[in-house]
Amino acid sequence: LESGKIYTYTYNVRFDQDCQHVGFSMSLQTKNGIQIAGATSADTLLDDVKAGESHTAKFKFRCAMIQGVHFFNAGVTTTGDSGLQYLHRGIDVCAFKVINPTKDSVSGLCRVLEGPTPISITRQNDER
Repeated sequence: LESGKIYTYTYNVRFDQDCQHVGFSMSLQTKNGIQIAGATSADTLLDDVKAGESHTAKFKFRCAMIQGVHFFNAGVTTTGDSGLQYLHRGIDVCAFKVINPTKDSVSGLCRVLEGPTPISITRQNDER
């Protein structure tokens, strides 16, 4: 993936049994397992899902990670009397490589500066 561009992480789920209050989640992780970011559909739970139904989860994101290999996780949850429970959880379901087309020096896990030249140095007039 190219740093700075917008992508959609998509996965399909087929349900083998009836479920209620179903949610979907994703997370981005480094190759060392450190979570960079995550998202859930907690605000848009599916109240009633029947066995045999299929649903597609889509998460739109800006690729802000620095260069290197990263991984996606995926989850399907239910919320009941005992709280949030995973119906299915996929760890490292997709590996991808982030490339940076510009030559700049960025450190950390993700790019937070914006623009083609995010760092500007200006000499100030010295008024002594």
